[in-house]
Amino acid sequence: DAANGTHRPRYRARLYDHTGTMVDGALPVVDGNVTEDADGTRLSVNIPTQATPQLLDARLLPAGGSVEVQWQFDGVTGWATLSHCTIVSSAIARPESDWVLACADRGRRIALNDLDPGHDPGTGTYADIITGLIRRTFPDAVVEASGQATVLPYPATADGVSGDPWALARTLAATAGAAVREDTARRVFVIADIPDIGTPVDHLAVGDGGCLTRYTIQHELGYNRAVVRWMDEDGGSLLRQGFAVDDRPDSPVALSRIGTRVTTRASVDIAAGQQPGRVEADAAAARLLREGNARMRVANLVHAQRPWLQPGDTITATYLGGPTEPLLVREVQVPLTTGEEQ
Repeated sequence: DAANGTHRPRYRARLYDHTGTMVDGALPVVDGNVTEDADGTRLSVNIPTQATPQLLDARLLPAGGSVEVQWQFDGVTGWATLSHCTIVSSAIARPESDWVLACADRGRRIALNDLDPGHDPGTGTYADIITGLIRRTFPDAVVEASGQATVLPYPATADGVSGDPWALARTLAATAGAAVREDTARRVFVIADIPDIGTPVDHLAVGDGGCLTRYTIQHELGYNRAVVRWMDEDGGSLLRQGFAVDDRPDSPVALSRIGTRVTTRASVDIAAGQQPGRVEADAAAARLLREGNARMRVANLVHAQRPWLQPGDTITATYLGGPTEPLLVREVQVPLTTGEEQ
């Protein structure tokens, strides 16, 4: 309710060292932004430093420390965590006398901890293997797993795996019809089925009592066929192929309606023996088709700040003239500045 009327968002930053111990609990935020999407979470925040040059504050250097950004609506809510990310780069700017901190979710750190050639990921479900890849870098990481990834068995290979463990974790999740990400507000890794329209968590509307100020709705031609190929990462040979076709007579992309096949494709490089079965492969193609066709209608909403919204949330939006539709949130961009729209 507060976000639908006059309100004052405030932000503060809290600094932690590499052990997770807070070393500064109230850094004022000059400006910055938080972006969350399918690629993860990126946090950019500017905090003031002393006007007189002196020795650098080593706590702000990219040496394992992290920054937590919290928000509140002044006089309405308490402090809540928006994002807690690891510092990946820092710069000091003069004459502005600002520290410019760039931070990212811990998936970035996992990606930098390359797997040795022939690494044995173990056995179990896809969720078990992904959890092992996460805890290889962060042994105490909390992982919440649900959905298909917790029941589908991982097809172990005698050759093992290698390369970027975070990219592998995301590939394995996609194979199981899921996604893996870090919920940076809670610092918890989440493995869950790819989200679809569900119960709305918020409503954005134009006019009195609403917060929606501008919007753009874009329409594109969709797909009526999807192909997913699993390729041998060593030899490049085809290991498995999955197909899906939208042949519904009332489909907006039916062949009888648009006149041609429109195909979306994806290719996954993987070790021999790790390819999914036929049923799983076709299911992956069906998901690719669904995701591609979600872009047939895309809304870009600009509104008063609502820092609690996250990718995967379902919201409803009411536009000029009254039409209302449910939407699946794909990306959020939160400015860390009072008065700036989200």
